Amino acid sequence: MLPISSAVEAGDYVFLSGVPPIEEGRVVFPGDAARQTEFIFCRMRQILSSFELSLNHLVYVQVYLRNIQDSENINSVYERMMPRPYPARKLVTTDFTAEGVCLEINGIAYRKLEQTKSIS
Repeated sequence: MLPISSAVEAGDYVFLSGVPPIEEGRVVFPGDAARQTEFIFCRMRQILSSFELSLNHLVYVQVYLRNIQDSENINSVYERMMPRPYPARKLVTTDFTAEGVCLEINGIAYRKLEQTKSIS
């Protein structure tokens, strides 16, 4: 077990640590960015539900991606699973130490949805 929290609540915000496509110490769907994205969003949904929140409450996400060519696959899953209005998002390409990991996502959720506004 690593010395980190999956998420931390601070006032009306919940900060999610990076969620990798790893379960029980093993990479799930090695090399499959789309299926790893689905797995990560399901895991984020579970974490947020612990705070009585959902993906709708995400206001900011950061996607760390191994291969920029996977961005289309990730975007199609993102579009299907992430509620609108979409949170602000940052995409960073990086390398991962675990073989088969295509991406990792972290985020910030805000409890008071009625106080949020988005523009495209």
